[in-house]
Amino acid sequence: MRHFTPAKFSKSQARKGVKGGKCSKGGGRPSIGEPWLDLGISRATYFRKKKAGLL
Repeated sequence: MRHFTPAKFSKSQARKGVKGGKCSKGGGRPSIGEPWLDLGISRATYFRKKKAGLL
């Protein structure tokens, strides 16, 4: 059985805090940047034209 003490709690939280910024962020879509800005069109228009094969 584990016994709660403020010192143990603080130590545990400190360990968890150190891990906070080190988690890998995977998954999702690969970044494509923002090519619609270079074309001077909106993001929605960019993807509509891309889907239609116009880009």
